[in-house]
Amino acid sequence: FYWVLAIPLCGFSAFLWDGIFIGATAAKAIRNGMIWACASFYVCYFAFRGMMGIQALYMAYFAHLIARDIYMTLTARKQVFSRIR
Repeated sequence: FYWVLAIPLCGFSAFLWDGIFIGATAAKAIRNGMIWACASFYVCYFAFRGMMGIQALYMAYFAHLIARDIYMTLTARKQVFSRIR
């Protein structure tokens, strides 16, 4: 239950960045961010699935959202804001 309450806190910025990147037509940056996020999901899931069971799936989804957020935040200046000028 606590995982469901925490999803909006970790996920809102990732989805907000999706809208900004789509508006800036930065599809390659979205693709690259999703590749990193997918990799972080599987690494986290396979690392914790034996110890935590279904909780590892929730933790991996959080890792996915956080990886998307971090990647898009770090690349926003180059991929989005440089196109405004």
